[in-house]
Amino acid sequence: MIQGALKLIRYELDTWLDSNSATDQVVLMNISQWDPASSDNSILEMKNKVVMTLVNIAEEAAMKNQPGSSPYSPSGQSGPSVPLNLFVLFVFNRDASQYDQALRQLGKVIRFFREKPVFTQVNTPPPPNTIDPNEPFKMIFEMVNLDFEAQNHLWGMLGGKQMPSVMYKIRLIEIKPGQQAPPVPPVGQVQIQS
Repeated sequence: MIQGALKLIRYELDTWLDSNSATDQVVLMNISQWDPASSDNSILEMKNKVVMTLVNIAEEAAMKNQPGSSPYSPSGQSGPSVPLNLFVLFVFNRDASQYDQALRQLGKVIRFFREKPVFTQVNTPPPPNTIDPNEPFKMIFEMVNLDFEAQNHLWGMLGGKQMPSVMYKIRLIEIKPGQQAPPVPPVGQVQIQS
């Protein structure tokens, strides 16, 4: 689901940024691989693009204790899906001479997620090679405010010079149709032994 969700976000953002362009404006790649001196075409594909990079995954703690059977239960039923938070960095990888365009694109991306903070199967029908169209989902976008120290650590970890960027936390909730918790009998007695 993670790969499909990121491909769906890339597709939606790319379509919204410039539907008239014949080439992709947004690529899903690891920005830490960026090297302007490289002759590798796959690396050069990031040049003058918005680069989406997954920088962290965390379990959504608020939804951790959802009811459901254990994957280790004798009945063999699988437990509920794991709700995740994906931390995605959107980097505006432009030449120094195009810094103003990078800032313009940065503003457009912020506006895009402000206007459409939630993706569901209803408002965002998945194109091919993304999320299974028969699998309900919900993605909630929230901008992450990084202070100077956190930005320094992030760009140090990525091994590059800081570029115009914005990070979003994406709450990815996979909804399994028809998945219900098995009935649990009420507690009748509590025995305490000392």
